[in-house]
Amino acid sequence: MKKTGRFALAVAVLCLATGLVWSQESRGTITGTVVDAQGAVVPAAKVEVKNSATAVTTTVATTDRGVYSVPALNPGQYSVTVLAAGFKSTVRNNIEVRVADHVQLDFELQVGAAAESMTITAESPLLETA
Repeated sequence: MKKTGRFALAVAVLCLATGLVWSQESRGTITGTVVDAQGAVVPAAKVEVKNSATAVTTTVATTDRGVYSVPALNPGQYSVTVLAAGFKSTVRNNIEVRVADHVQLDFELQVGAAAESMTITAESPLLETA
């Protein structure tokens, strides 16, 4: 077998193996951006993602660009709460994460006291972008 044939075979095997690894993903991810009412990013906001069935909660902070990501979530229903100093806390319930989902969930925070909260219960279905 020529060297180019061996190389092509090696590349094909590597691509096949990589595809098998990705196809075995059994968990999902929730990601998004947190902004204020004027569209400015909110860095260091606290994002809590709680599994509705098990009450397991994962907490992360937004980056300096207002972005957060919560990977490795088991399939199920989640509630997501965002808290930031000087803003009302915001909660979204009934967020469904399925196998290998990448759910994009953005938040727009309203100015208010930390003790105030805003719960979003009726929203349009999530658009799966990935």
